[in-house]
Amino acid sequence: MGSTQDMPLNTTETYQSPNYPRRYPNNYYDKRAYRCQNNLTLSCPVVRIQWSNGCWKDALTVSGNRDQSVCGQTSLSYFVPGNTWLTIVFRTNFLIRDRGFQCTLTCPP
Repeated sequence: MGSTQDMPLNTTETYQSPNYPRRYPNNYYDKRAYRCQNNLTLSCPVVRIQWSNGCWKDALTVSGNRDQSVCGQTSLSYFVPGNTWLTIVFRTNFLIRDRGFQCTLTCPP
């Protein structure tokens, strides 16, 4: 696994694609995991990633509660129960680049 982080209660973290809001790089891979004592939420109001059927080219994938991958122009909201790892993977291929995303992780009090 890439980097892992136990988030303190009552904190927020930002996770965003490289160069956001400019285009992200080709051939990029990043994997991170976050955990909170309470329910951990991830909110990505604007996602702009190269679209492909099944998101097999570029994708933002989250797991912990259920696996979910997004691509194209969309948004993403996700949560995991307390003390559960929320894993985020962002991967890109060698072709088209887009603006990416900026997400907020929230560990409530």
